[in-house]
Amino acid sequence: MHYFTVDDSKLTKTGFIVVADSNLYLVSMKMGFFGGAQTEAIPYNNIKSIDFDLAPDPVGIALTNLGILYLEINGIIGSSKRTIRNIPEEHLDNLRKAIQAKL
Repeated sequence: MHYFTVDDSKLTKTGFIVVADSNLYLVSMKMGFFGGAQTEAIPYNNIKSIDFDLAPDPVGIALTNLGILYLEINGIIGSSKRTIRNIPEEHLDNLRKAIQAKL
């Protein structure tokens, strides 16, 4: 394992990202009475591009982490874009560097 951090892959799910030797793992956990977990393994050779940004905070009082990671992934037909939100700002650049080093 090269890097590990928390994230929100969807609005109603929370989870974490694991940068491993062979794949990038996105783990999301559903909350509630019938909760569960989903794991998505993305091979590094399928990642076309990676970018990051900070979410705007006009009030100055953010209740969540503001880091956003954008992944463009090659699929069977065309490519798809994944947006992963709520990454701590202090982890965002190191996470991008760890993934970029594997590409």
